[in-house]
Amino acid sequence: MTDFEDAVRVLETANRAEVLALLLGFSDQQRKTFGPKFRHWLTHGSDAHVPRERESLAVVATAGGVRQAMLFATHGWGLTEEFVEDAVHVLARRSPAWLPDFVEAVLNEEGSWNWRVARGLVRHDLVPTPDNPEYYRGTVRGVPDYNVKNRQPLIEQLAKDPGLIGDHLLKMLATEGTGRLLAFHDHYMESTYDHRPEVAPYPQGTWRALVRPCFGSYSNPVSPTDKALIRHLVRACFNWPADRRPGRAIRSADERGAARTRGREPTPLGRLGR
Repeated sequence: MTDFEDAVRVLETANRAEVLALLLGFSDQQRKTFGPKFRHWLTHGSDAHVPRERESLAVVATAGGVRQAMLFATHGWGLTEEFVEDAVHVLARRSPAWLPDFVEAVLNEEGSWNWRVARGLVRHDLVPTPDNPEYYRGTVRGVPDYNVKNRQPLIEQLAKDPGLIGDHLLKMLATEGTGRLLAFHDHYMESTYDHRPEVAPYPQGTWRALVRPCFGSYSNPVSPTDKALIRHLVRACFNWPADRRPGRAIRSADERGAARTRGREPTPLGRLGR
């Protein structure tokens, strides 16, 4: 039977396959014994030299419920695609009854890695597709990898998960609040920053550059009716009025009322999901 010190040594020095074998081999009693210690690592730190993503993975592997597993979303950092793949693998093997509730909770937390874990579980048919609008809004920041050292056009990043092409992107565009996130993302990708002079603008990483071609470059494109809807939604999402550009707070109800009285209709984004 593996004791805690042995588990720590594996987490510190072993390769990825050995770490997965360790975590998947825990008995129920070991999860109850080791889980509180792993969670304390994540929330308070430790003297062990375990990479942060492995601390998060150990928390997921020993969690007894949603609140415990959610600590990776609220306290984890330094996460990677390897963490996402391994977390999905561990949860698939464990198949806890609380998995659908876990996905809902993950989606309600900020962060692209949270969305990627939820998407991984959906993609592998471990949970039903959520109705949560954050599942669609989260796509805006969940798909891009923001890797400034090895940039890829967003269309290539999206192609890694072709199940998103079509209905999912249509629902993303039609979900209230998505337009603001799209505008912020594209503004970030197209801008320069004094504190990050090494990061040049990268228009190929914008959603603006992706939405139209991505629906025409796959073997099963959406219908002409849906393409017309896409064009309408893209215009609504990206053609922002001057007083609603990224960086300005959303207008209050009184401001929107004043806009109507001046004959300026507010942005249609708030009505897209209705």
